[in-house]
Amino acid sequence: MIRIPSALRATFVASLRFNTLVLAVCLLSACDSAKDSSSALEKGLQAFESGDSAAAVVQLKALLADDPDFAEGRLALARVHVAMGDGLSALKEIESAEAGGIDAERIFVPKLRAQLLTGNAKAVLAALEVREPAQIDVEMRAIEGLALLQLDRNEAAAAVFRAALDAESSNGDAHYGLARIAGKLHHFCLSGA
Repeated sequence: MIRIPSALRATFVASLRFNTLVLAVCLLSACDSAKDSSSALEKGLQAFESGDSAAAVVQLKALLADDPDFAEGRLALARVHVAMGDGLSALKEIESAEAGGIDAERIFVPKLRAQLLTGNAKAVLAALEVREPAQIDVEMRAIEGLALLQLDRNEAAAAVFRAALDAESSNGDAHYGLARIAGKLHHFCLSGA
């Protein structure tokens, strides 16, 4: 056994206590940081849910300026960008959220919507094509219809929208898609073509 002189032992114990205190302070500040991030995320989501998308963007960007690796904040900002029609910004945030560890399933639908906004309907259809049919829900079916509509495959889109409405009669995307198809047909009939 090694004998440590009592003067060194006292210094070692004091140093150990100091390092433990520093570690505790660091851990507590990390907890405060996580609480601050969660609180800022809540505020951003509340602004978005109350219809103030611009305030939500400001809140979430401020959050991400303080905590750029907060993947949940990235995903929330991506959803706001999608709702505002900014597909490119949404895709950027989705990539960051995915790199930050957000599960691919949670990112799937916002990514499809962002791709639609950027005019990349083929990517949407390709992503849906490789999924098992049981993994495709009504919302994804309606997005498929929107992609088909974007590619002017109106009959196929109408069939997908009708199937989505059969499963969920209140699906807004399906109603919107059928209304767009009806508008195209009405315009076609009025133009005399």
